[in-house]
Amino acid sequence: MIDTRNCTQTSCAPLLPSGSQSLLAATTSHTPACLNASYIVHVYIEGFFAAVEQAIRPRFRGKPVVVGRQIVISASYEATLLGITSGLSIDQARALCPDAAVVPCRYPRYAEFSKRLFSILESFPSAVDSDSHHGFYLDFFVPAAFGHDFPGTLRRMQLQILKQVGLSVSIGAARTRVAAAVASRLARQGGVRIVAPGTEAAFLAALPVEALSVINGIDPMDLRKRGIFTIAELRRVPLASLQSAYGNALARQIWRNSRALDNHPDPSRPVAIGSRKTNFDRPAGSSESPTKLLPLHSIFRLLFIHLWRRSHV
Repeated sequence: MIDTRNCTQTSCAPLLPSGSQSLLAATTSHTPACLNASYIVHVYIEGFFAAVEQAIRPRFRGKPVVVGRQIVISASYEATLLGITSGLSIDQARALCPDAAVVPCRYPRYAEFSKRLFSILESFPSAVDSDSHHGFYLDFFVPAAFGHDFPGTLRRMQLQILKQVGLSVSIGAARTRVAAAVASRLARQGGVRIVAPGTEAAFLAALPVEALSVINGIDPMDLRKRGIFTIAELRRVPLASLQSAYGNALARQIWRNSRALDNHPDPSRPVAIGSRKTNFDRPAGSSESPTKLLPLHSIFRLLFIHLWRRSHV
């Protein structure tokens, strides 16, 4: 176990009380946007491949759908509620839900839907970038005249995607990518969650370490084996202990991400309308990657990103 005895509470963000759901609820779309502020908006499609299959085949809508032949490459929102996740064998998925529809991958069709979705996101005044978890990041600068309607803008974005592409997306918004990505997951399918500026660290504090699984390279199960169960506990671990356990690059990533800090330039700088960024193609960690084999479902995610990028050449 990582030694946490010498960690001081003063170096951590304030802990949320046990009834933290009420505080988390304060970060929903009802939170007013800060005027003249930059936001990272994360648009997330749970089980993208499976969601596309539901959009194409109306009989699948609202039902558990699994994409893959021998292993689960993608599972619909309904399937994840039953415990089906990427990386399971198809036999395991069938055991969890015998009635789940199992369909083979159709990568060209998924690339087509991704391109349509990207076109909609590009119509908003922001830079757009994809991640490796079936989501998109948008870099919004919210001027005073626009700030009061920021939640409404995100809702209109959702509605436009639903009407034109047939996909239900969840949206998270925050000052950092880490907080925005976590917020989009907590919003669940069709939800919007905005983290008020300055509250990002408190927003993450009471969450389990699994919330950081949205960041490539962080293994929540390994953290739990070391006796760390919440992000607040993770913050109390000295950087030196993390470096001893995970190496310098990953340790610094974990240290920063647990504090809702990103590993790229400060998003507080305004972004030119319609500009495009290409410096976010790498995972949240530094260019120095730990020597570690990728799990099979991550390989398929990378394959999806490759196909998506080819469709935009």
